[in-house]
Amino acid sequence: MQAMFWCSDIGNGHYRSPKRGSFGGIEVLSPLSFEAREGFVDAIVDIVKGRGGRCLEIILPPLSYTPASTSLTVNVLLRSGFVLSGHELNYSMSIDPDVGFRSLVDAKNRNKMNKCMKSSFLCRTLSSLEELEEAYRVIEINRAKKNIPMTMPWAALLEMHESIPDSVCCFGCYSDGKMVASSICVRISAEILYVFYWGEIDGVESFSPVSYLAEHIYNFCVENSYRNLDAGTASIEGIPNVGLASYKKKLGFGESLKLTLLKTIC
Repeated sequence: MQAMFWCSDIGNGHYRSPKRGSFGGIEVLSPLSFEAREGFVDAIVDIVKGRGGRCLEIILPPLSYTPASTSLTVNVLLRSGFVLSGHELNYSMSIDPDVGFRSLVDAKNRNKMNKCMKSSFLCRTLSSLEELEEAYRVIEINRAKKNIPMTMPWAALLEMHESIPDSVCCFGCYSDGKMVASSICVRISAEILYVFYWGEIDGVESFSPVSYLAEHIYNFCVENSYRNLDAGTASIEGIPNVGLASYKKKLGFGESLKLTLLKTIC
């Protein structure tokens, strides 16, 4: 097998890849020629059309994941009649064992990390279900304060954790034995870790323990041979959240585009 693709009918003949989730698209498992990519896209469209599909929407992974392969796919899709229907700004960083996390962040974040360290804050990777739920509740409260809903209910996250081994990685930052910040990450592949959620409790803003926790997550990626840490998007329907984008940038994450392409079939 050289490539894979999956999509679902989300209603009225509108097929989308993925049905739910951050991104879908064509997963290339080994090098493909232009001709092979073009033939694969044509076959996909024919199959969708044969099933009564009226349009096909593909949410591609961030370009930072596999820039060369995704660029080739975009070229083929555009020449096959797909049009750009959406774009988001995504933030990620490359993992380099020879580069320390603190060298990537700005001076303000370095100072806050030093403050956490001097105050004996402790970051660690979590393992038990009780710790995972506690981490989830810290984030849930943090997001509720900002009127941001949790996109995945606790029951659904627990189901994913239990049904797909090693799919969820959880981290906590503690002060005097109390969890003050947490992060729930999802293993996209053996090389990519995605920060699904992170947040901190009230009253610790001057320490910014999430920034300190980000360093622990980076080191976890180094130890486990990940090559990319994805902090997610900082835009909605293409409109940037300037504050969020600035925060991620100052933590050492860089921008790349996450594109959505659409083709009307009939």
